[in-house]
Amino acid sequence: MRKSVVFASVAIAFLCQLALIAKDAPKVEIFGGYQYQHRPGADFFKGWNASVVGNVSDTFGIVADLGGSFKTVKASGISADVTVYSLLFGPRFHSRYDSVTSFFHFLAGYSEISSSVDVSGFSGNVGASLGGFAMATGGGFDVNVSEKIALRLMNADWMVSKINGCTKRGFRLSFGINFLIQ
Repeated sequence: MRKSVVFASVAIAFLCQLALIAKDAPKVEIFGGYQYQHRPGADFFKGWNASVVGNVSDTFGIVADLGGSFKTVKASGISADVTVYSLLFGPRFHSRYDSVTSFFHFLAGYSEISSSVDVSGFSGNVGASLGGFAMATGGGFDVNVSEKIALRLMNADWMVSKINGCTKRGFRLSFGINFLIQ
């Protein structure tokens, strides 16, 4: 019993110290950056990632995330351009300290994959586009450069999409600049 009281007292003191060094959240965060997205059987796609977060409190915000990834595959006179877009929304949980903010989010929304195929010797191209449900779970951390700018050194998400009855799983890594608006 005595050990439990000592342990609880130390834990409460530690949590109080964390609360004292925690940093206030900006009202809005606007992120823009580069992303790598892995889709099984298709290697890596390269593209961009952008998000807007409205912070409800110091530890909780609502995020809208938009991403676009691109890849060109060439083989035997055939060229295929593949594009993947996603528009996701959901909650984000933050831990804020003087110079570092870590976060975790769960996002859900829409993803679309489109392709355009060119065959040498054939005039024109053939294209298709399909869309469906998508979700992403992950997190990352930002390092503050100033009161208004942070560098997102890592954002890693596990992504799942279900398009036309086909489920695809993969991951997305992104990094860039996060603008902090008070």
